[in-house]
Amino acid sequence: MHTINNEIQSNLANEEHDKVKLYTIGWVTLATYIGGPLAGCYLMSENFKNLGNKDLAERMFKIGIMSTILLFGGIAFIPESILDKIPNEIIPFTYTTIIYLYIRKFQGKSIKEHIENGGLKYSGWKVIGISISSVIVSLLYLFILIMLIPENFWG
Repeated sequence: MHTINNEIQSNLANEEHDKVKLYTIGWVTLATYIGGPLAGCYLMSENFKNLGNKDLAERMFKIGIMSTILLFGGIAFIPESILDKIPNEIIPFTYTTIIYLYIRKFQGKSIKEHIENGGLKYSGWKVIGISISSVIVSLLYLFILIMLIPENFWG
């Protein structure tokens, strides 16, 4: 009887494992570069949720929202003369590197084990869709901020 219960539990665990999908480190990194911190944090949030950690999932999504607000809010209030001196690649490279290091440290082992055990990965098309959606939301936010800044703000 005890053996049967263990077999049933093992089969149930395998069935649950077969349903779980995760975003790989590479897809999260690409999504972050294309879609900003909102995209990367959202994908990591989904990974945390699918790995059973709803608290970290919620926290990661909030970090994505706040970092996007701060990033684009900061960009909106930096004078153009200063922005012109910053190489275009510096900002996305910086936040992408931060997200990459974070996912590698806090989800890397779980993602690797999941895939090695036959776990499913999300489609790249879904990642691209989320990245594009994140770009749209971020640009809309930036546009609204710029429209709210008075014309004579910089003198």
